[in-house]
Amino acid sequence: MFGTGHKALLASLLAGTAGCCVAGSPTLAADATLTPLTPLSQQAPMIYASAISGDGSTIVGGSMTDSSIGVVPAKWSPDGSVVDLGSPYIEGLALGVSQDGGTIVGEGILTSFGDTLAWADRGGTFTTLPATLFSHVALAQPIATSADGSVIAGTEQATGGASQAVIWSGANWATETSLGGLMPGDYSSSNGIDAAGSTVVGIDWTPPTPGAHDTAFYWRSGTMTALPFGSFAATEAHAISADGSTIVGVAYDGPNAGHAVMWSGSGYSVETDLGSLGGDSAGPWAVSGDGSIVVGSAMLASGGSTAFRYAAGQMADLNTLLADAGVDMGTIHLSIANGVSTDGRYLLASDDNLTGYLVLYDDNPADTGGGSIGGLTTAAAQQDSADQTGRDRQAVALKQDSYTGLLTGDFDALSSSNELSAFALAGSAMAGVRGRGGDDHWTLTGGFAGGSEDAGSLDYSALTGAAALRYSFGAPADQLRPFVQVGGSLSALSGLTFTRTYANGAGTATGVGTTNGLAGAAFARVGVVDRTGPMDSVELSAELGERWLSTDAYAETLSATNPFPASVAAGTDSRTVARAAASWTHSVSPAVDLTLRGAVGAVIGGESGLQLTSSGFGTFSTAVAASKWVEAGARLGYRISRNTSVDLFAMGTAGDGVPASAEIGAGLRLGF
Repeated sequence: MFGTGHKALLASLLAGTAGCCVAGSPTLAADATLTPLTPLSQQAPMIYASAISGDGSTIVGGSMTDSSIGVVPAKWSPDGSVVDLGSPYIEGLALGVSQDGGTIVGEGILTSFGDTLAWADRGGTFTTLPATLFSHVALAQPIATSADGSVIAGTEQATGGASQAVIWSGANWATETSLGGLMPGDYSSSNGIDAAGSTVVGIDWTPPTPGAHDTAFYWRSGTMTALPFGSFAATEAHAISADGSTIVGVAYDGPNAGHAVMWSGSGYSVETDLGSLGGDSAGPWAVSGDGSIVVGSAMLASGGSTAFRYAAGQMADLNTLLADAGVDMGTIHLSIANGVSTDGRYLLASDDNLTGYLVLYDDNPADTGGGSIGGLTTAAAQQDSADQTGRDRQAVALKQDSYTGLLTGDFDALSSSNELSAFALAGSAMAGVRGRGGDDHWTLTGGFAGGSEDAGSLDYSALTGAAALRYSFGAPADQLRPFVQVGGSLSALSGLTFTRTYANGAGTATGVGTTNGLAGAAFARVGVVDRTGPMDSVELSAELGERWLSTDAYAETLSATNPFPASVAAGTDSRTVARAAASWTHSVSPAVDLTLRGAVGAVIGGESGLQLTSSGFGTFSTAVAASKWVEAGARLGYRISRNTSVDLFAMGTAGDGVPASAEIGAGLRLGF
C-alpha cells in the first residue's frame, strides 16, 4: 500500500510509528487498564495505531471505511472512539502527533498508483509538505513532530531508492531541510524528534543495501553524529525522549540478534543494553518524556514476541505487568508497544492481530501511597455509570416531592380548617412544622422540615421549605368545587452522596463522592373536589411542574476498589414533571377520619447538567431519563379535643424515577 525506504519504517507501518510523542504530563489517575480502539468500519476492522500524543488525549493511525479502497487517516480518543480525519487523499496513514494532539502528520496518495506524499493536519486543514530533494520522489514520509508541531521530522525517498532524512519547518512547514548523511553519498531516514524540535534521531546507511551497516545517528545544529557502536555491528535509533536526554534503538550483533539499547549522558556517550525477555532480540519503539520508561517488542524464549516495558533498569513483559496489576487479559496478548505518553502512564500497544489498544499502567502511583493498581473497563461501562449517576440526581429532586406534599397539604382532610401542626417520620428520618390558613376561597399552606434520606442509592440530609396557594371556585356547600393551585419548595442538601458502580473486569467497582446542593420545585395544579356524601370527599388533580437539582463539584478517590475514579463538575439538572393524583377522605366517626392518596408521575422533559469525567476516558454527559413512578399514602387522624388531633402517616414511592422507599410517622394538629 505505502512504500518505505527502510525496514524500520516498514515495521512502523505494520505496528506503529517508531517516533516518541512529546508533551506535558496528563492529569490522570494511576492504574492499569486496557481499552480497545474502534475501527471506522466493522466490515474491515483492522487498525493501524501509530502514535499517541504526549498528553494522552489523541491516538493516530489509520483504518478503513465502508467506502474507502484502502486505509485512511484516523484518530482515536482515550475511550477508544474513532474519527475519520477526512483527508483529501484516497489512501493515507497518520504517523505522528504533537503534544496536545493538535497537529497530526502522515502520508497519503492522491491516485491509485500515485507517489506517497507527506502531509500535516492542523485544525482540520491538510497541508501537503514539500519534497524538493530529488527529481522524482516516490515517498515523502513525516514520522514525528516537535511538541508544538512546528517542526516535523521525516524522510524523503527517490524512485531509485535514494533516501534522505529531512525536517519541515517554517510557516506552513514550507521549508524542507536535508539532514544529509554521516558520509558523502550515504542514505538516511528520520525516526524521532525531541520536544524543542532541535534534535532528530534516525538511521544512516551506505547504499545500496540497508541493514548490515546501519548506523544510528543524532542530528543537532546542522551536524549529524553517529551514536556509539560498542561491540555491535549495526545500530538503529528509533526514538528520542521529549527532553532530549535519551535515545532508544536497536544494536545488532548478528543478522537476527537485535539488542534493545539506550544512549544517554553527555553526547549520548553512554550505551546501555536494556536486556531481553529470553529471546534473541528486542526492539524499543518509544520512550517517555524524561527517558525513564521505554516500550517496545521482545522475543520470548518460546519464539513468540511480546510487548515490553522497561523501567528502573528492568525489562518486563507488559502482559504480565497488567495481569499482576489485576487486569483480566482474557485471550488478549499484546505483542508490541509502540507509543508512550510523556509521563509514561499511557502506552499504545497492539495484539497479535494488529488490533490497537490504549493501555494505562502505573506501577507505583504516588496518589495511592504506593503499590500498583489495576482495572479493566470500557467507555460503555463508564457511560452506563454516568447514566446511573444522572438517574440518581433526578431521584433526589423527585424524592423531595414526598416531603413537599406533607408541607403543602396533600394529606390533609379535605374539610380541614385553619391549623398548625408538627410531624415526624421514620424510614427516612424527617421532622417538621406546618400551617394552614384561609377563607372560603383562598387557602395557603406551607412549612419547614429537616432530616435525612437513605433509600436505595440516595443518601443526604435536607432542610426544606415549601408553600402552596390554592383558590377554590364556588361555595363551601357545593358538591363540586374546582380549584387551581400553585406552589413550590426549596431544599438545602448536605452530605449528598452518590455511589457509582461500573464494570471492572469480570466484576464491578464502586466510586463514592459526596457534595452539597440545592433542590427545588415549582408546580401548577388544577382539580376538583367532589363531596360524594356527608362522610366522604374525593379530590382529583392534574399537575405540571419543574424539578431541579444543583450540586457543587466533587471527586471520587482512587483506590483498589475504584481504579477509575471520576470527578463531577458543578451543574444543574432540570426536569419537567407531569403528575395525576387522587385523594379520598372518609369520616369514620366524629373523632376519626381517614385520608388515602395515590399519584402517578412522569418525567416528560428537561436537561441534564451532569459532566462526569472518568480517569483515562474523558468527560461523559447523560440524557434526561423519561421515568415514571407511583406514590401512595395514608393518614389516620384522631381528634382528642375540639382543637387538638393526632395523626398517623404511612407513605411510599416506587418506580424507575426514584428508588422504592416507605416512611411512617406521627403528627399533632392544633386547630384555630
